[in-house]
Amino acid sequence: MYTASAFVGISYLLLATLVAEGRHVPPEQAAKYPCGVSKFPITAPGNRISKGWEAAKHSLPWHVHLMMYDSPQERRGEQCGGSLIRIKPANVTDLVLTAAHCVKNPKTLMDHPVNRIAVTVGIHDRTDPHRTKVRVKKFVTADYRGDMSGKENDIALLRLKSAIPYTDFTRPVCLPSKGDVLPVGQECYVSGHGATFMLDPGSTSNKLLMVDVNVLTADQCSRDMDPGKKFNHSTQFCAGTNDRSARAGDSGGPLVCKKGDRFVQYGIVSFGSNDPRYFDRSGKYTFVPPFVDWIEKMDKQLPHSDESLSEDAIHEYLTQNELAQIERNRTLSALQKPTRVAKKPPVLSLSEYKCGMPAPDYPILLSPTGMNRIVNGWEAEKHSLPWMVLVNSPDPYNKAVTQSCGGSLIQLYPGNRTDLVLTAAHCFKKTADSPDKKPSDITVFVGVHHQYADDALRKEVRVKALKLHEKYDAKQFHNDIALLRLAQAVPYTDITRPICLPEQGEQVQVGTVCLIAGWGKTSHHATMLESELKMTIAPVAEFNECNQNLPITVYEDQVLCTKPEARRGFCYGDSGGPLICKKGDQWFQYGIVSFSPQRCATTFDKYAKVSSYINWIVKQDKYFPATTEEFPYEDLVEYRSPMEIVTGTRKPSSSNLVQKPLTPQSSLPTKPSLTSPSKIVTGGLPGRPSALPSRFAQPGPTVSSNIGRRPAAFSRFLS
Repeated sequence: MYTASAFVGISYLLLATLVAEGRHVPPEQAAKYPCGVSKFPITAPGNRISKGWEAAKHSLPWHVHLMMYDSPQERRGEQCGGSLIRIKPANVTDLVLTAAHCVKNPKTLMDHPVNRIAVTVGIHDRTDPHRTKVRVKKFVTADYRGDMSGKENDIALLRLKSAIPYTDFTRPVCLPSKGDVLPVGQECYVSGHGATFMLDPGSTSNKLLMVDVNVLTADQCSRDMDPGKKFNHSTQFCAGTNDRSARAGDSGGPLVCKKGDRFVQYGIVSFGSNDPRYFDRSGKYTFVPPFVDWIEKMDKQLPHSDESLSEDAIHEYLTQNELAQIERNRTLSALQKPTRVAKKPPVLSLSEYKCGMPAPDYPILLSPTGMNRIVNGWEAEKHSLPWMVLVNSPDPYNKAVTQSCGGSLIQLYPGNRTDLVLTAAHCFKKTADSPDKKPSDITVFVGVHHQYADDALRKEVRVKALKLHEKYDAKQFHNDIALLRLAQAVPYTDITRPICLPEQGEQVQVGTVCLIAGWGKTSHHATMLESELKMTIAPVAEFNECNQNLPITVYEDQVLCTKPEARRGFCYGDSGGPLICKKGDQWFQYGIVSFSPQRCATTFDKYAKVSSYINWIVKQDKYFPATTEEFPYEDLVEYRSPMEIVTGTRKPSSSNLVQKPLTPQSSLPTKPSLTSPSKIVTGGLPGRPSALPSRFAQPGPTVSSNIGRRPAAFSRFLS
C-alpha cells in the first residue's frame, strides 16, 4: 500500500520523467513559474565591486554555481557559473547550461570526471552551510577545441541527477529563439562569483555579483579583439567595456537580457583578454541562439534524471543579521505568549516511548532523496535518530583542542527518562599511557542535528560518572566500550529517545543491512567534521572474512564487522556512535564504532559487539552514583533550518523512502509524566559510526564560524 508521502515522491519522479520525455504538463502549473521571471527585484547599481554590485539575493534564480573538484576527496577545485534552463513548459528542470571549457581539461581537452562535479542551486553565498548541492548525471559539449579554434563552440549541457523544482529561489531562464540577432542596445547583465579585480584572479566573491554590460556589434568586437585571436562572429560575440565585464571565476555564467517582463539568456561567459594591458577590453561570450537546435537535440539524447528534489530542499539564504533579527522576534514572541511552551500531560503511558522508535514526525530517511551524498552517505532526517548524542572532551595534551565522538542514549528498564550513554572507550583513552579523563571534562549534547547551531548549546549535559571496561586494551582495541552516567536525566520527547539493547549473547545475522550515523568526516582527506548528522547503511559481515590480514588480534565475541559496500562506512569523528539494525518496528544497537585498519570506508569496519556486554552494562549501572536532577524539558527544542525559521513552519518529512512509525503523535515534543518507575533507567538506539580509534578526530575548538569552509576555488576563466 502506498502512503501519502509515497505518492508525493512518485509524483515528483513522474513529473521529472514527463519533462525529460518532452511531454507537456498542465498549463496552470507552468504558468505559476514562467521562465526568466524572478520573485525578487533586481537591485539598482549600488554597493559596486569592480564596476559591479552584489545581486539582490535570489533575484537571479536561474544562476547556479559549479565546482569541478580535482580529486575524489573534493578538497580543492575550480569554479564556474551556469544557468537553469528549460526546453518546454514544466515545473521542474534538470538541465544546466554552462561553458565547455569549464568541464574540459584545459590542456588535454578531456572531459572532467562527471562524479567530481557539484552544482549548487538557489545560491547567493557560496559559503552558506545550507546551500543545496546536486550531482551531475551526464554532460555533453559541442565541438569545442579550445584555442585551436578560438574557443568556438564553448557550450556544454549538463543533466542533473535530481530535477530541480521551481520555487521562489530556483527558476529557469528563458532561451532565445533560434533566429534571434545580437541584443545590441538592450538591457543586459552578467552574474557570477568570480574575481573582483582582473590582476588578482584569487579575489573571488563569496556573494553573487552582477554587472550591466553593453553588447557590441560585430565591427566593434573586431576592433576590440587581442591581436591574432580567432573569432567566429556568428557563434561568438563581445560585451562589456571599461572594465564592466566578467572576470576569473565567472566562466559559464549567463549573460541575460530583458525582453518585456522576462530575462532571456543570449550569452555564456567564455573568455577575456590574457593581457593585463587590455584589462578594459570586452569579455567574449558564446552566442546561444545558434545552439538552440543543438540543446534540444542533446536533451533528447542525455539519460533522464533519477528523481526530483522536493521544494523544501531549496533554502532561502539568510544573512547573520537576518538570522539574529528572526531570533529576536521569536524570543519577543515567546515572551509575549508564554503559552507556547508545551505543558506536560497529566498522565502518559510509558508504551508511547518505546526504545528504538523515532517520533512519527521524524521518520528515518533510509535512502537519500536529494543530493548531499558524501562518501556514500547522506544527511539524516532531522531528529529521526533521537538516541544519537555528540560526546565532546578535551585533548589530554592540549586542552584547547576538543575531541568529538558519537554515542547513544540507552535504557535498561521501562521509563520516561534516561541518564545512560553508551560509547567507545578509545574516545577517552587512546593509548595505555594517556592521562585519564575526568567526567567533569566531558560534555554530551542530546537532541542535536546541526552541531554548530545555536540550539545545540542549550542541549549540553554534564557527565557525572565514566566507566571504561576494565579489560579495555587501547593497543588492540579489545573491549572498546564505555558507559557514561549523565548529571541530569534526559526526558523522553520527540527528539530524545533511547535505542533498544539486544539480549546478552544475541547474534545479528550476516548480511543484515544496518545503519550508522555521526558527525564525523566524510573522507580520509576531509579537514573538518560535518555540521549536520550524516548517516549511511552497511551490511553485517562474516567475522572470519573481516578477520583477514589484521595487524592486531580480535575476537569474535568482542567485535562485529560490516562490509564497505559502495565505499560506505564510518570515518574520523564517528567513534563511539551506534551501529543499529531493525527488528520488527524497533531499532536495536548491536555495535559501537571502534576502529578500521585502513582509510575510511575502504575495508571492513570494526565495532564493539554490544550483545556481549549487556551484563557488564547492567552491573556498572548499579555501581554508578544516582542522578538526582532532570534536564529541563523546555531546552529540548527542535532544530530549525534558516528556511523554517523564516516561514515559521516545520519542514515536512521527505519522500517515499522513509521508515514510517506505526502510531501518530503530536508534532510537538511531549513531556512525559513524572509517574515513572522509581529507578531512572537507560536505553540504546541506533546511530552512525564514529571515527577510528587510531584516527581519533581532533577538529580543534568545537565551535568555529569557519567550520566546514572549503579552500578558495581556482578558475578556468582567462586561461
